[in-house]
Amino acid sequence: PYQVAFLRVAIECLERKTTEVHEDFYTEYLRLQQRASIDQTHVFKHYRVPMMSKMVSIRESPMLISDGTTGLRTWPASVALCEWFFHNKHTLEGKIFLELGAGVGMAGIMLAHMLNNCKIYLTDFHEKVLAILHENINGNPRENDNNLYTYQFDWTCEADYEKLSKTCCPDIIYAADVIYDTEILPPLCQVLTRFIDQNSQTQIIISCTVRNKDTY
Repeated sequence: PYQVAFLRVAIECLERKTTEVHEDFYTEYLRLQQRASIDQTHVFKHYRVPMMSKMVSIRESPMLISDGTTGLRTWPASVALCEWFFHNKHTLEGKIFLELGAGVGMAGIMLAHMLNNCKIYLTDFHEKVLAILHENINGNPRENDNNLYTYQFDWTCEADYEKLSKTCCPDIIYAADVIYDTEILPPLCQVLTRFIDQNSQTQIIISCTVRNKDTY
């Protein structure tokens, strides 16, 4: 991941400063990505940071469900959420963010590239998801002073909540496509309520795709 990230940054810099980049750069970049993606259970997808000559590369699964979870791929609601972040970035600088169900991290990583002077806490429960999340954070180095933190967080686990709430008092809690089952709603609402009790000024942003009227 480091070599891929290094070459991506080098290519972006050369593209900004020259009219032509030697094809060997692109050839090696593709070779490294193909080697990293030799296991076809995961691929790399690339998302452009709005109004910046920068790409965010996310390793994720092409499958809807993988390893028993939907968290190993980027969903449309995450892309829509990033667009909202961009259009409202002037109100978001310097905030503390908490993402519930961060998955492979596209929204949080994109947010970290858009803003400055922020703390962003990315949480998920599934261990495989957290491993890919760490990999994607390390593979997309930032040029600003934002801090990214990751936590394993089961919404129904008191110990997880206590550990997270001791270090994170968020200004904004956000989530994308985490409400896919009615059974998830009570623990989600309980978690949100507890953080609001901790800070009554906390804002909550939920981005979701309309699939089921009971979970929208």
